[in-house]
Amino acid sequence: MNQKSSSARPIVSQFLAGLLALVRFVAPLLIAVVALLLVRDHPETYRGGFMLGLGIAGGVVCLIGACLLARRQLPRLLVGLLLLVLAALALPGVLLFGGRAIDFARIGGVVWFGSVGMICLALVSLLIAGVLGYLGFRVMKAPGLWISASHLFVVLLLVGAYVDFYHAQELPVTCVVGGPAFPIGAQPFSVQVEAYEAKPYEGGETYALFRHDKGRWLEIGAPRKEGDAVLLGTESWSLSSFRPVPDEVEGSAEKFLLLPGKPPRLLLQYPAPVREYVASCRFMAENGSHPPSADGGRLVRLRVNEPFSFNGWLVYLMSADASGRRVQLLLRRAPGRPFIYIGAIGLVLSSFVWGFAKREGEFIAS
Repeated sequence: MNQKSSSARPIVSQFLAGLLALVRFVAPLLIAVVALLLVRDHPETYRGGFMLGLGIAGGVVCLIGACLLARRQLPRLLVGLLLLVLAALALPGVLLFGGRAIDFARIGGVVWFGSVGMICLALVSLLIAGVLGYLGFRVMKAPGLWISASHLFVVLLLVGAYVDFYHAQELPVTCVVGGPAFPIGAQPFSVQVEAYEAKPYEGGETYALFRHDKGRWLEIGAPRKEGDAVLLGTESWSLSSFRPVPDEVEGSAEKFLLLPGKPPRLLLQYPAPVREYVASCRFMAENGSHPPSADGGRLVRLRVNEPFSFNGWLVYLMSADASGRRVQLLLRRAPGRPFIYIGAIGLVLSSFVWGFAKREGEFIAS
């Protein structure tokens, strides 16, 4: 009986070792498959049972892998991660109080004493973050904990992605530039677009020369700009002679110059490519059905791909009409965003510490 049990132990140990290796390699593989499928623009696939099951399977495998890698040190893992999260939460205080200290120092005078207080608060935040971070790293200094933590952070990423995808809210808003504030539905704030500007690249205008032939305008050249003139071969035309294209004329040309002759020619100036779109938006808090607050709200210069967070909503600048009088905004509430942020930052940190440890075996489960 003893011989049978002793011979079964190597088989069980090999099975457990194989299962651990399988979890280590299958989890990243499943995550990679989920990521590749998610980047495909097929929303009906996202919401299908296959995708949901695949995401849940990846999360479960990562969770099992975290428990197997931590083994009997799971409480220690959770305590270490809690300390590191608290340290990360204290770090924004350094930037907040430090920024206020700089603002007070610029004002000067009596307000300068407030700068000293802000510096002290920033140093206290830095001290708290340093102490908690040091304790967290000391607790996590055990075999397998960092790679186990990376699995847990992947689980948080998956949870945040699915919560955000299935429960995110999007609200398109069209505002008239200089018009009244637009109330955001039942949300306690409104937005007003005070100004809109499309900033082009300086000196990036292009030109095209057309000739009238058999009832059609045919392009015959692309003049270039040099100083205050437009040149094509031996011919030149002064920029001051160009006239604005009437608003009723369709097309993208900005200015024109009619060159009489036989046949007549037409020189068109096209605007430079747009460097960035900027909308000056004022966000105002409201109290129920009462009008916006009398403090003037908060003025923000909103740019494309640079959303602004207000009252739990992310506000994106999307587009504007040709006249620039009507601006399209998109408001999005992402409940899974905190999980995604914590998971992404934690995954980078845990992978970095685990991958660049001085002693390779120190952070890897034996």
